[in-house]
Amino acid sequence: RRVHGGFGSGKRRSSRVDPCEKFVRFPIYCASTHYRCHILRKLSCAPNRSQPNSNSTHHTRTFATMTTEPTQLRTFYPEIEPYNSGWFTTNDGIHKIYYEESGNPSGKPVIFLHGGPGGGTDPKCRRFFDASVYRIVLMDQRGSGKSQPYASLEENTTWKLVEDIEQLRSL
Repeated sequence: RRVHGGFGSGKRRSSRVDPCEKFVRFPIYCASTHYRCHILRKLSCAPNRSQPNSNSTHHTRTFATMTTEPTQLRTFYPEIEPYNSGWFTTNDGIHKIYYEESGNPSGKPVIFLHGGPGGGTDPKCRRFFDASVYRIVLMDQRGSGKSQPYASLEENTTWKLVEDIEQLRSL
C-alpha cells in the first residue's frame, strides 16, 4: 500500500502493526482557510536503542489534517467613510500616491497593503478592521488603484514601497 499525500508520499508502509499505536486529535482553527483543522498525534511504542535495558518508549509524531467542516466565518465590520484622503508626491517625484484614513483618529494605526500587481484599495478594505479600535490607513501603491501614473513600473520596487510607507507615516 502507498501513503497518500503529505511528506510520506510514495513511501511504503511497514506491514508490521504496532499494538501501542494510537492517534489523538486536537482541533485547531485555520484562519487562512476558515476550516477546522485537526492535529493528529501518533503515539507508538518502539525499542529505545540508546538505553539497552529499556524494553520500549513512547515516540510522538505530529500530523496535520483538514476536515471539510467550515467554521463560522467572521463578517465584515460596518461600512465607514474616510475622514481624510489625498495624494502625496513620492521623494523621486515620479509618482503621486493616493491614501485615505478612516476609523478612530487616535486609535492604533494599521496600514493596509493591497495585493498586486495593478490592484488597489476599495471601500471594502476599510471593513477588515474594527473602526472603533484602529486608525485605518489605505494606500494605493505605485502604479495601482488611484495612484498616478497608473500601471507605471518606473522606480516601482519593494524598497521604493517601503520609502513610500515611511513618507506616508511622516505626513
